[in-house]
Amino acid sequence: MGFSGIAGQNDGDSVASSEPTYLRSVFGANLRELSQSAPSIAQLCRELGINRTQYNRYLSGDAFPRPDVLHKICTFFKVDGRILLEPLEKLKRDQTEREGQSPISEAVRRQKIAQVDETKLIPGPYLFYRRSFVGDGYITVNLVCLKSDARGSMGVTGILARSRSDELGLPIAGHERRIDGMFFQHPTGFSFLSMVRNLPLWNMGFVEFAYLGNSRFLHGVSIVTQRFTSKSSLYEPVLIEQIDPTMAAMLKARHILGHKHVDTLSATAQLFFKGEHK
Repeated sequence: MGFSGIAGQNDGDSVASSEPTYLRSVFGANLRELSQSAPSIAQLCRELGINRTQYNRYLSGDAFPRPDVLHKICTFFKVDGRILLEPLEKLKRDQTEREGQSPISEAVRRQKIAQVDETKLIPGPYLFYRRSFVGDGYITVNLVCLKSDARGSMGVTGILARSRSDELGLPIAGHERRIDGMFFQHPTGFSFLSMVRNLPLWNMGFVEFAYLGNSRFLHGVSIVTQRFTSKSSLYEPVLIEQIDPTMAAMLKARHILGHKHVDTLSATAQLFFKGEHK
């Protein structure tokens, strides 16, 4: 699931995935995809100044190019040397990420979603609380960051807590636990949509302003797309707490991330999840 090691193999396959035969096959597949844009292989070889027979060997995964030839190919197709190591799909996704465009945020931009009022949803770090998938009386706590772009869209990024991911049998590598999402404004609050990258785990919900009059808390419900035990609920209450963007606050937040018993949380979080707010 996802990419780990070289070219999306699991940790146990990382040795095998580094073998020359495998790497040649990755490069060959990438080169075949890149070459599809050319009118013909013959014309492409003429423009590159590469022997047609040798180019066919690259395409079939039978050979690697010399450094100078690789430079020609990369320059021509406007890619880098990682086409020797990683599938083209991942390289394109990495480029999208470097440009600050998550799959969700890009889709939202295309749909011209209304801007979010930053006076009501302030960009910065937040704690996201949701009742645990497993274990009565436990709450999952993740740290996320809200950030607006030039168009006024409000994105959310974060990392699924390592201990939580491990407990649920999900990948524990940092890039496998990346959370991406968006917030959308409504008259009385915000809806949100987020996903754990490379996993079929989506979280959708709605939160209202100011739990018990406290503007630092948003409260509501969410539904996830995967059940981890037969007794776990897909639909649960959620609480989102704004925290100060200071080093002291961030370090303090780290101590409550993961899978925590409700009695260890703040008084406000305990009140919410124990149901006294209803």
